[in-house]
This record gives sequence, C-alpha cells and structure tokens, in this order.
Amino acid sequence: MTTELRKKMETSSTYQLTRKIARYMDDYYLDPIAGFALPAGVGDFITQLFSIPYLYISIAKIKSTPLTLAIICNILLDFMVGLIPFFIGDLADIFLKSYKKNLILIEGFIDNDEKIVKEVNGKALIMGIAIFVLLFLIGALIYLLVWIIGAIGSLFS
Repeated sequence: MTTELRKKMETSSTYQLTRKIARYMDDYYLDPIAGFALPAGVGDFITQLFSIPYLYISIAKIKSTPLTLAIICNILLDFMVGLIPFFIGDLADIFLKSYKKNLILIEGFIDNDEKIVKEVNGKALIMGIAIFVLLFLIGALIYLLVWIIGAIGSLFS
C-alpha cells in the first residue's frame, strides 16, 4: 500500500506543489519576508493561503483526521508567531519553518513512517485543544495590533 500511495503522490500535482511551497516559503524565507514587507498581519494572512494544498492532501488524499489537525495546528502557530508585533514575529518565523514541518508529516503518512504516524495519532486530542488555544491567542494578537495601530494613529491626530 505504501509504495502505491508513494507512486500516486509522486505524480500528484498538488503534492509536487507542496514540495515547491515548502522550498520557497521556508528555504528562501518568503514567509517571513512577506510578513515583514506587508503591514499589520496582511503578509502573514496571505502566506497562510499557501497552506491550502497541505490541507487538501491530508483531507482528500491521505484522509487522516489526526494529520489534518496537526497541519492546522502548524498553520495557526505560524500565523500567530507572524502576528507578534515589532518584527519579532517575522524574525521568529525564520526558524519556525511550518511548511517543511507539514511536508515532513505528509511524507511520514505517505511512507507509513511508524514514528511520525504514531506521534501524530497520539497527539490528536492535544492538537484539537491546541487549535482552540491558538485561535484565542491569534484573536488576542489581532486585538493588540489594532490597539497599537490606533495608539500610533492618535499620535498624529
């Protein structure tokens, strides 16, 4: 089964796209550059759209709920870190490399890597809880960003 899935995935344009995205976003640092270049979380939001193919593979091709939860958790963590103000988040984003992490998880499931599959499956409940915590923290960071922008704006009025 693993060899069949590997052959199927190697010919999948979506899988090939995830490999390219991981290379460009993490190896060439386009993820933190976009967060740095575009103001107030816009770059961080836009770069997260490049995570959609990872979700598609985990949901439609591999059909693993725990894998999907792990990928969503990585996406939200990357978004939250990128939202940390004063370029601290953008600098931290250089080291996070969520696209590569998601690719490694997907490849672990494709190759039936016992360690990765067991770890992801064992942490499914924790990932589900972490998603809600990350959503709360993202909301708090967005509130903080709005407050900072308002405070800076009031200095000029």
